[in-house]
Amino acid sequence: MTEIMKKLIEGGLIDVKIVKDLERWGHLDEGLASLVGSKKPKTTLERSEFIDEVSEILDRALEEPPKETRLEIHSKTAPIIASLNGLPFPAVMDLMGHLICPPELRFVMGDFIRIDNSFFIVETVEGLYEEQRLIAWQLSISPAKGSLR
Repeated sequence: MTEIMKKLIEGGLIDVKIVKDLERWGHLDEGLASLVGSKKPKTTLERSEFIDEVSEILDRALEEPPKETRLEIHSKTAPIIASLNGLPFPAVMDLMGHLICPPELRFVMGDFIRIDNSFFIVETVEGLYEEQRLIAWQLSISPAKGSLR
């Protein structure tokens, strides 16, 4: 859990139902719902200090460079040719089934990608960085259902 999430949960800005849902879906550790409002600021001074602490956490997060990402691509993984809007591009599948694509392309969730004679829909798009430089896009894709015309 991030420092900002813990602070917001303890401060009561995220309610118990949302925290329990996030726990159930695996986005937060079990038992965090008990922290909701545990350090809720009650006085004007406490609220002011709380705001300052949240601001500091956010400022630190903005100053941190993106984390480097290790690509899990096996050396024997063969590159493939995929296409987006009819434009072909090289890509490779990583060991987790993500499609790794060149950084000069742009993707959004919902794009349709063609690989061989199959269509896939882009579910998530994540940038992969090395020393603050975008080196590739990592796409989570799933087979498109229905007819594409």
